[in-house]
Amino acid sequence: HGIAISRVLEGRTGYGVLEAGDVIAELAGHDLDDEGMFDHPRHGRLYWTYLLYGTTHPGDEVPAKIYRKGKAMDVRIPIRSWPGDENPVPLDSRDRRPNYMVVGGMVLL
Repeated sequence: HGIAISRVLEGRTGYGVLEAGDVIAELAGHDLDDEGMFDHPRHGRLYWTYLLYGTTHPGDEVPAKIYRKGKAMDVRIPIRSWPGDENPVPLDSRDRRPNYMVVGGMVLL
């Protein structure tokens, strides 16, 4: 069970810890199934990204159990922020008009 990593982009979350071919079996104490879902005690089945981005901040580390070349390893995945010029929704846009619109959960640029 778990999710297979095909690549890790330089400077992004997991860079320097995860490698292509790794399988993440557990994140933050939650087992992941083959679809990357886990059972949240309050909200039911959620996707694995919630454990990395829904409950953390840049600079935090998330404990994980991975399999690398068939061997189990415990690692800590560092959470990194998106570079400002690549984030389609700026984190701080109080002083300027946004160049996007959110409609039904979709971000339209």
